[in-house]
Amino acid sequence: MQSKRNGLAATSVNGSNYVLGGEQNRGTFDSNERYDADTNTWTKELPMPTARHGLGVASYGGKIYTIGGGPHPGLTVSDRNEIYYLNQD
Repeated sequence: MQSKRNGLAATSVNGSNYVLGGEQNRGTFDSNERYDADTNTWTKELPMPTARHGLGVASYGGKIYTIGGGPHPGLTVSDRNEIYYLNQD
């Protein structure tokens, strides 16, 4: 991954692993990074519209669903739910 953080979430879609969000003491992340095990590389994807940590993620039908999470470090909550439509090359 390109940045160390905790409170992140991960899911797999079509053989790639996606890591989203997270936090450090200085703030929360809107990061969306994809790991390709075949090439052992990380790729920065479009960021989440809402930076947050402690979120839940699930994948279904080639989409990633991000649910909840906190917008600020520590014990915070959000009602944000977003869907990523992945490029299906």
